[in-house]
Amino acid sequence: MTSPPEMQIPDAPPHPPPEIPPDSPWERPPPIDPEPEPPPPGFPDEQPVEIPPDEPPEIPPDRVDRSG
Repeated sequence: MTSPPEMQIPDAPPHPPPEIPPDSPWERPPPIDPEPEPPPPGFPDEQPVEIPPDEPPEIPPDRVDRSG
């Protein structure tokens, strides 16, 4: 039994996967800048972030849970 001509698929050679060069952007992660870029002129200086102590913050009296 033979298939009609329009149903026959010629034996095409297997296509090897395309080789991606190692310097492709999708193969190599973007370079990480060692130093952040300086802020533009006129940019306000950020205030230093205060690191809270390891102790839990005191709960003000109006925030105390009195339901329990």
